[in-house]
Amino acid sequence: MEKQPGMPKYTKNKKKGNIGESIVKLELSSFCLVHKIDGSEDLGNDFICELLAGERPTNILFYVQVKYWEKEPKDSNIKKTIEYWRKSEIPVYLFWINNTKFPELEDNIKINIPSLDLKYKRYTPIVHNAKGEKFKKFIPFSKRTFLRHLMIDYVRCLYNKGMTTTIKKKDFLEVDLEGYKDDVSVKNGSLYIDDIIPDDYKER
Repeated sequence: MEKQPGMPKYTKNKKKGNIGESIVKLELSSFCLVHKIDGSEDLGNDFICELLAGERPTNILFYVQVKYWEKEPKDSNIKKTIEYWRKSEIPVYLFWINNTKFPELEDNIKINIPSLDLKYKRYTPIVHNAKGEKFKKFIPFSKRTFLRHLMIDYVRCLYNKGMTTTIKKKDFLEVDLEGYKDDVSVKNGSLYIDDIIPDDYKER
């Protein structure tokens, strides 16, 4: 096709961004309502998501930003975004997809979703100045692990505002508590966040 001066371009970076966002939206849509944030007004988040309990919305919201990059994103790459996230009243996650797995991107896009190297990083504990190296690393995405973290980070945001809550276990049967006994306990059918988390917020 003949080039036309002044016509807008669908650049490679824009294409990568759209592919990355579509992949993450596909993964999250099985258990969340995923709403795209207008790119022209993007201040650091690509999606705002609402967790579902079966077919019911829960009013548990979280933000997602997506990076479809060759190298793992560093905090130094997103300094302004992190400052923006410090004021967020809901959990925030950065999803990273290693785009080196798709050399055919230039021509025909053929992506095998199950083989994706999809990882995420929890920024709520980081911007709240919580303690622990485990918060500072990208981890492989799985629905079960992500739900654990979302429950904990949701309560962190409430503690940050001087509030607390209980979450009914029956509403989130996929939340596997094994290995998270330091963070979560089960009493009378509800999930409670133990005192390890309030310790991070007691001064404020």
